[in-house]
Amino acid sequence: MIKKKSSLVMTLILFAVIMFTFTACDPNKKLSPPSQMVGTWVGMGRVMISNEYLNQRQMPVMLIIEDDGIITGFIGDASIQKAKLQPANLFVKLFGKVKYVSAFKLDGSIVNRESFRRDGGTVEFENISENEITCSFKSEGSQMSSTNIELVVKDIKLNRQ
Repeated sequence: MIKKKSSLVMTLILFAVIMFTFTACDPNKKLSPPSQMVGTWVGMGRVMISNEYLNQRQMPVMLIIEDDGIITGFIGDASIQKAKLQPANLFVKLFGKVKYVSAFKLDGSIVNRESFRRDGGTVEFENISENEITCSFKSEGSQMSSTNIELVVKDIKLNRQ
């Protein structure tokens, strides 16, 4: 009898966790970002890739975050095609500093003069205050060879415009 009760309790707990995960991670869920994130943000980040692939060491970033969570703007010279701000998943929130993420498509080269192109990427929002956002950008793809190269732009400090 005790075994049946404990296994029933464990099954109910597991079911609750699974249901919470699906409802908390629903990509179609409407998100209104915190009011302090809404607006136009401009700044620079540090490029973390070998000079062999990209000479530019600083990357300009401009993000426009609307009150409905839609993001447009630029990563380097490439324009962000309407992205959606999403809360980071529960595991990342608990064990990391990322609060929000946005995956998107890019149009154009990230660095025009070096013909460095990516089809898309992800921005991870870490620290958010009234006048500054700290984030990072990650993207993978082939460039000038068949080698898969991860482009990472760290320590992006954005200031409200």
